[in-house]
Amino acid sequence: RDAACALFPPVPMDDVSPTTPAHSDRLLALGYLVDFTLPFVADLIAALATFRDQARVDMTVYAVSPIEPALLEALLVTGIRVVQVATFDEQRTAQTIRSENPDILIDAASFGPYAKPGILSYRPARIQVTMPGFDSPLGVGELDFRLSDRVVDLDLDRRQGEPLAIFVDGGVFPLLPAPQVHSQVTRPQLGIAQGAPVYGILASVARVSMRCLMLWKELSERVPNAVFFVCPMQTADREPVKRMLVANGIEAARIVMLPPSLQRLRELSLSGIVDIILDTMPGSDYFSARASILNAIPLVTMPGRMFEERVALSLLTRVGGVALVADSGRDYVNLAAKMATDPAAVREAAAKLSALLQTSEIGNMGKYVANVEDALFRAAQSITTTESAR
Repeated sequence: RDAACALFPPVPMDDVSPTTPAHSDRLLALGYLVDFTLPFVADLIAALATFRDQARVDMTVYAVSPIEPALLEALLVTGIRVVQVATFDEQRTAQTIRSENPDILIDAASFGPYAKPGILSYRPARIQVTMPGFDSPLGVGELDFRLSDRVVDLDLDRRQGEPLAIFVDGGVFPLLPAPQVHSQVTRPQLGIAQGAPVYGILASVARVSMRCLMLWKELSERVPNAVFFVCPMQTADREPVKRMLVANGIEAARIVMLPPSLQRLRELSLSGIVDIILDTMPGSDYFSARASILNAIPLVTMPGRMFEERVALSLLTRVGGVALVADSGRDYVNLAAKMATDPAAVREAAAKLSALLQTSEIGNMGKYVANVEDALFRAAQSITTTESAR
């Protein structure tokens, strides 16, 4: 941050006075700084807009990226405001936000290709927080709070002055529903031999670390008849992940991908194809955990101590679910190998996860959004209390 400020000194915005806000004084005005090119973010913003409590909050979205017309129309139908700032520089974007005087600005744009982290350095809002489920790379100068939960955030190794944690009751990660896609893909169509255990690798190429590749190579040796089904959510990631596996010693013949006619599928039912989903490390993968829950497929994960290493554990803990939690790399391989050689244990774990999902509230997006809003109200109250004490 200091280096960036030296290169691009912040321009004072004292001449930019907040205009009369479009929201009522009794509402908490929330501004979301959004890069819509990220599927998770786009879907989450849509849910936050749809299920928001209109008697409590006013919501404005500042889009730093282009936005698809269909999505824009869907958002506007919910009654929120969408301000398109994709062509603005950071200073002008900050001025625009500050003129509208939001109570809280939520950063949902620090990880996408259109990220403009300098916007928050101008402090366009009195309170600035992270997007639910994201541990922002920005520091205390830009952010006041991070939205988190008690499973994913152990508050370890935090440097003094970093954003304070505000816990979202019930968990900070939503279980975003998948599109209703009933795929007709079967194992024989994919060329998978009868009785072969199938591991699912669903993470993006950015999540696949050298440690993942080493452990998956060891797993391929421990279970010589196993097949690896590579199906990241982003179709562009599928070939690169396959090439990484091959380059690190897993035979190409043991790697299965969707046929070309189905490569564009964003979501598909994995039930009947995948036996066990492999989580990534050190960064745990949200989409792998979500697929585990929605498809009732056990997942092997190795949570660490930091926020990004505990994503799958947080989601599966909320559902009361079946996560095969490893303490070490050796344990990770042992758990995955043991499940692959015990089909009855896989079926039992899948049945248990399916039953838990029927009774869990993890898929209740209305309650999730209410819990996020409660956390934001606590953040606002915390700042107000501090300022009153002064």
